[in-house]
Amino acid sequence: MDRLLARLERRFGKLAIPRIAYVIAITSAVVYALGMVQRSFILKLVLLPQEVMRGEVWRLITWVFIPPGGGLMWVAIGILFYASLGSALEEAWGSFKLNVYYLIGIVGTVAASMILGLPMVSAMYLHTTVLFAFATLFPNYEFLLFFVIPMRAKWSAWIAAAFLGYEAIKGGMPARVAIGLALANYLLFFGKTLLALAREQGQVARAERRRAQMRADVDERPARKCKICGLTDDDPDADLRVCTCQEVCGGKPTVYCLQHARSHNKM
Repeated sequence: MDRLLARLERRFGKLAIPRIAYVIAITSAVVYALGMVQRSFILKLVLLPQEVMRGEVWRLITWVFIPPGGGLMWVAIGILFYASLGSALEEAWGSFKLNVYYLIGIVGTVAASMILGLPMVSAMYLHTTVLFAFATLFPNYEFLLFFVIPMRAKWSAWIAAAFLGYEAIKGGMPARVAIGLALANYLLFFGKTLLALAREQGQVARAERRRAQMRADVDERPARKCKICGLTDDDPDADLRVCTCQEVCGGKPTVYCLQHARSHNKM
């Protein structure tokens, strides 16, 4: 993927929109303000497949600028939050790569809407893929949830993934297809990373199972006991030795505590 993006950037890099996350954020703020003045305005921007087929092709892109639902404060927080995530990704990737990421997410969402005949009333899926990308690159970055509670980016992404999972279960196959296509950009960009993480977690799990089995084998092994005084492994101060001398033990492994291991061949 990186090689393909490098080749594309050499040819089309000049077409990239700089600070695209802030372009979307500012446009979303304008759309929200206009929607407050005339509520029917936002309805003209929703991605409705049947209206697109009637010629309202602007809906293929205008849904991206529909802000998340809620009151003014939550809309402002949501817009600024996702704009900051996009800006961080642009600093890590560059403008062109982020533009491609957004473009694939938009195309995937539009494809899902048109194929399934489902309306798209906001860019929430697209913004969620931005959160996923940020959390994958910066998993331990801390947000202040409600400006008070610290939360790492990876946990925010897991919560968002849980909501998507709930929607996929509740909405059945259409919802699963829609979510899958909407996440195409994240899967294309981070598929190898996810597979590597899965393999690493599998290796860690297998190693832990081996260690657990070794501990179980040790726990199940019969306790050793000094032949003379009866001291066993259960005693935390026990220091048991095995002797195979011919004189006393006859060459057979015999257990003694340290004291009797030193003196038994003098008996």
